[in-house]
Amino acid sequence: MNPTIAELTAAVEREARKRPEAVRLMTHPGVGPLTALAYVLIIGTPTRFQRGKQIGTYVGMIPMRLQCSQATVGAHQQARQFVVALLVVRRRKQRRDSS
Repeated sequence: MNPTIAELTAAVEREARKRPEAVRLMTHPGVGPLTALAYVLIIGTPTRFQRGKQIGTYVGMIPMRLQCSQATVGAHQQARQFVVALLVVRRRKQRRDSS
């Protein structure tokens, strides 16, 4: 019952190809199925944000002020941190490839 990495990778690729938003994101250099799928699943519909800066704040790339009652770290915030990590890795790879 333990899937292999190849099986999991294939499942992520299949799921990403089912979503037009993920397919579009994968046209950018350095964005693969995992990054695209994670972005689509966590961000959802980008039109719910009025400005692009709000997406950055949402995923934690731009600091925002929190009141004491909002300072809890839950699964949702951990998912956002995962997207940030994927975007940082993609950017570093892009920089290496362009050097």
